[in-house]
Amino acid sequence: MSKGKRSKTETKNKYAGSVVVTRIAIAHNIKPACLEQLEEIARRCGILRSELWNKYGSIKSWGVNKYEIDKQFRITHPPSRYGLTSKLYERTLYKCVDEIHTYQDAVKAAVRDDIYRKTDSEIERKYYLFLLDKRFWIDVPTTHARWLHRTIRKHLVRGHSNVRNQIVYNGDMYSVKQVSKYSFIELATLERGKRLVLPLHGNPDISGEIRVIIRPDKRVEIHYPKKVEKVVPSNRSTEAVGIDRGFTEVYVTSDSEFYGSGLGNIIQKEVSDRVERGKKRGKLHSLAQKYEKKGLHSLAENIRKNNLGQVKMSRHKRRIEGQLNTLVFTATVQIFLKYGTVVYEDLTEPIKDKKGLKGKAAAKMSSWCKGLVADALKEVSVRLSGQAMAVNAAYTSQTDCRYGVLLGERKADSFHCFDGVVLQSDINAARNILARKNDAEITRYMKFTTVKSILLRRTEQFKEARQRETAKTPDSQNPAKHRLAGFKGEQLSLFDTTLTHSESEV
Repeated sequence: MSKGKRSKTETKNKYAGSVVVTRIAIAHNIKPACLEQLEEIARRCGILRSELWNKYGSIKSWGVNKYEIDKQFRITHPPSRYGLTSKLYERTLYKCVDEIHTYQDAVKAAVRDDIYRKTDSEIERKYYLFLLDKRFWIDVPTTHARWLHRTIRKHLVRGHSNVRNQIVYNGDMYSVKQVSKYSFIELATLERGKRLVLPLHGNPDISGEIRVIIRPDKRVEIHYPKKVEKVVPSNRSTEAVGIDRGFTEVYVTSDSEFYGSGLGNIIQKEVSDRVERGKKRGKLHSLAQKYEKKGLHSLAENIRKNNLGQVKMSRHKRRIEGQLNTLVFTATVQIFLKYGTVVYEDLTEPIKDKKGLKGKAAAKMSSWCKGLVADALKEVSVRLSGQAMAVNAAYTSQTDCRYGVLLGERKADSFHCFDGVVLQSDINAARNILARKNDAEITRYMKFTTVKSILLRRTEQFKEARQRETAKTPDSQNPAKHRLAGFKGEQLSLFDTTLTHSESEV
């Protein structure tokens, strides 16, 4: 068979439309003079961006389009005030207003979740959503509008911007040229007719609106949009799978599969290094302060310049973020290549801990990258035409997946059941998450207290049925007759009998 022909048994992924993603091109060997000009343009654009956020980063701009804001803002803040050309001023203003509206859309999404948690009435929900989509909640003095106003105020924190390292260019403000095997990009400057020339790594296909970002270590990145195909993987299972987001690995599925092993090692090593590095930098900072008090300003300045910089820390942070991105996205792609529907727990609500976390434990939890995992599920599901379904996360790790009841206790990686069976805790949680997909009684936005009452009622019903069954069997034939005797409804994991571990199930 020739190489150009495909065998009959070989399958091919189906085309399912396209989606726009962001790609990054890297500039290298930049002359110092060119870098200084870029930094000056970014500084002036940053001042404009900061003043826009200060004026319109509140409810004032809610529902007002960017062209109306442009008319109002130009009267008191013309381009000459910032020393920018008309095009640089316009691109920065429009992009900044788009970012403000994107932030408002994120607030709307959080408020919609609160609306669904507040009421079960479809009519009332539609009325709340109608008020939210318009500006009626600002002008209409009703009870519903006042509640909506308070809820939006709770989520909407007035935005400010201190970004001074970004420039936005339209398609007619730059050009990409290729000479032999090298590519160059020419960018508009503050002087009309003059452009900066930056050499690029490789031959990127740059088009559309781009964003030039200057990192703290003087690394220049060009972020540009690119349209890619969405596909439906061949031989993918049509059945749903539940996943539990772990700490030692990225995902554990309800089919007892582990994806993204090594996540915990990266986080633990990074947290340990961060703590040690912080201690050493703290000592150097206190030493510089002592030198300042003694009048040794040159020694203090040398310490701040040579030992307390951000270049190496930024480079190290970018490397760790790259490792986590690669690990999480690779694991997510592997799951969606095998399953069409993925059920995961909704962790948008913060986990409340009365005692609180301190020290390394708090640092590990803050580095758990739940947001990265959520973004990966959303993006990969779109690219591979899959479905990511969120369910209520309450008590999924404390429920026995075999019976759906609150009988058992989780200890580290093990879940000890009431009858002596030991399950792997993450697999047990993943199976509970999958079961929530078809649970008509427990909805996604239900409060955890309501979920607890439902599970306790099911537990009591299961106990009664279990006791009726064991009562019919003679004691000599049923050694586990009294294993449920010590369970109390509100104390979820206390037992009077000692659990045996003769049986194990993983």
